[in-house]
Amino acid sequence: MHKRILLLLAALMLGLSVAHASRADRKNQEITDSSKPVAVKGGSSFVVPSAFNGTFETVARALKKADESVVVADREAGLIATDITVTGGWRQTGTRTVVSLIKESDAETTVKVTATIQKRFKALQVEPWSAPVLDKEKTASVAAALQTAIGSKDPRGKPRGI
Repeated sequence: MHKRILLLLAALMLGLSVAHASRADRKNQEITDSSKPVAVKGGSSFVVPSAFNGTFETVARALKKADESVVVADREAGLIATDITVTGGWRQTGTRTVVSLIKESDAETTVKVTATIQKRFKALQVEPWSAPVLDKEKTASVAAALQTAIGSKDPRGKPRGI
């Protein structure tokens, strides 16, 4: 009788630990997914008179020279994203730059720049980041700096908003 009770308790404890571990795993996965770069609507774009591959390399190099940590550089998707820069203590704000490249022709590429803001609460537990929101002011300054760094000329002479 005692063996059956002990086996039942052992099975119950094992079941609880597995359920708890999977909940913790789901929470960790949710936190990880919320920190991945996401494209948002809006931003500034400009045209670069060079091929897609060369422009991709030039943009990635310019971001690295500006001391930005590039965490995503996906040539297939035409996406370059920097790491989240975190400010704040308990209530944190994260900013990130996401650059999308669009092949217009063999000799012309459109570069779309967005600077995003995300927020989260970090106390005893780390909460997931909120959905990214476009920061128009920072987007304009980052686009202008990137355009200057890669030497692009827009017909109007400045980044254009989308």
